[in-house]
Amino acid sequence: MDSTTQLQYLVSGNNQFGCINLGSPTAAAALKNAKELLERGYMGVRICTPRGQILRSDGFDQLEASRNAKPTVARGTRPTMNSRALKTANELRDMIVEQAAARYGSWPAGMTLFVFDDAYGWTASISQPTSEADIIYRTWTIDLITRLRTRYDLDAPRLAEPDDIF
Repeated sequence: MDSTTQLQYLVSGNNQFGCINLGSPTAAAALKNAKELLERGYMGVRICTPRGQILRSDGFDQLEASRNAKPTVARGTRPTMNSRALKTANELRDMIVEQAAARYGSWPAGMTLFVFDDAYGWTASISQPTSEADIIYRTWTIDLITRLRTRYDLDAPRLAEPDDIF
């Protein structure tokens, strides 16, 4: 592959030896790589599209169908991928702290929370606990974050599509 080819799609999968990530310049190449990983016995095979949508093996037909369709999303907007509400990182952080305080008591002094965008949506990081009570509070808060990840998406700037640049 020459150095000017931009990789638009990321194909990932796991087997007993670890994880593999393959870059693909087109939807067709991504589908081909994903199907090959499945044939080789990889589990959790998924394709990440240029807009950040994650497709699992049962959703590869969506990519196949959309390959020939022109996107109808207005420039500068984010496509709707699911019905989850969008929240900024600050809104998610405030919501987590507020709900944790309401359920488990006041937020422990010195404990920090960081919400950030990752390849699969968003995640949160909580500082290491300094006491036994903090360990329990942190564990409960991580459970809360896991539940909130199923309800909310991070409203973060996304990289432009190649068609949006020109």
